Amino acid sequence: YLWGHSYEFNDCDNWDIMEKFAEKAGNRDDVWYCTNGELYDYVKAYDSLEYSVDGASVFNPTSTSVWLDFGGGDELVLKSGETAKIKGFFR
Repeated sequence: YLWGHSYEFNDCDNWDIMEKFAEKAGNRDDVWYCTNGELYDYVKAYDSLEYSVDGASVFNPTSTSVWLDFGGGDELVLKSGETAKIKGFFR
C-alpha cells in the first residue's frame, strides 16, 4: 500500500525511492492499482462475508466480488450474491 504526496519527495529529495518502487510495482498483472475508496469498499465487502456455523460455506451479500486465497494455489472468486462450499478447499 502506497500513501503520500508528491511534494514530500521534493521536500526530502528522495524521488529515487519512488522511482525504484515504480519500477518494481508498475505494469504488473498481479498488482491491483486502486483508489483509497476502492480499497475501502473491498475491505468492507470482505468483512461482510457470512460463513456458515460449521464453516463449510461462505455467502457474499455485497455487490463486490471477493477473492479468497486458501494457500497452496487454492483461490476462489466469490461473486456478488454467491454462496460457495469451502469445506475441503483447504489443504
